[in-house]
Amino acid sequence: LEANPDSWRAPKDVTKVEYRLIPDKTSRIQGLISGQLELITGLHVDDAETIVAPGVTINVQPNPQVKSIALPNAIHGPNHPLLDKRVRQALNYAVDKKSISELIMFGHAEVASQGLTPATFGYNPNLKPYPYDPGKARALLAEAGYSEGFSLIAEVVTDSTTPDEFTYQKIAQDIRKIGVEITLRRITYADYQRKYTLTEWGDADVFNLIWNNAAFQDPIRAIEYFSCLRVNPFFCEPDLVEDIKASNQEMNRGKRKAMLQGIMARLHDLAPAIWITNAVYTTAYSDRIENFSMRPTGIMFEELRLRN
Repeated sequence: LEANPDSWRAPKDVTKVEYRLIPDKTSRIQGLISGQLELITGLHVDDAETIVAPGVTINVQPNPQVKSIALPNAIHGPNHPLLDKRVRQALNYAVDKKSISELIMFGHAEVASQGLTPATFGYNPNLKPYPYDPGKARALLAEAGYSEGFSLIAEVVTDSTTPDEFTYQKIAQDIRKIGVEITLRRITYADYQRKYTLTEWGDADVFNLIWNNAAFQDPIRAIEYFSCLRVNPFFCEPDLVEDIKASNQEMNRGKRKAMLQGIMARLHDLAPAIWITNAVYTTAYSDRIENFSMRPTGIMFEELRLRN
């Protein structure tokens, strides 16, 4: 990539960026440590705890995406447990998200209370994460008529963000403790993208899904994932449709923010997903690079400076 000197955001120093596609993460790390590379991306958050090398800096930064397990109510038969809001709420109470935040994400991510982060327009600060309460989870299942539990198939992608393999294993372990037998089925991101695009979920009951509020820090994109407005929706609550449409048409910033916060409050009660934590960007760079920074859309190359 060649810098544009006439850009309104002209580079301060770096005039050329060469991307090298190195799929193997270990090879990227070795390339950085050996001096062949100056900046690497696509790292896992646990790499921030394990990469110790002179002249290497690890940057872990929250991003506006929220990791979740989608709990569909519109792709199953008429008697499926997930059609009952109490069951979806029970699954939220069943998961110890604080342990995921502290032990699996090493404290670099916050437990999510909704599909937005505090940096996202429309975030509702009055909403609290579903607390870890297996007793309440079992009580809700019993109230819904599932005191004996039931079975779920979960399709999850474990090769895209950090560190999903352990996160989903933890979630499955917690859910089994309330009597719900959950089977993890690992799929590639390419398979997931095909299923999502074509809305062909097969026999999967639940699946992982990022609430993606990038690049505009606005939640409507993610909200519409979980709405009847999506073609062949996987989650549909008809009463929300008019509110979502109205928020798209409201031009007053304050009014629209209040409308979005109201939508998030209703979604919190409907529990269309198990909200886990925000995602993070993990990047490493050599001591040749100065003034490193990121925005939600990525690295600010125009701000970088290089030591000679």
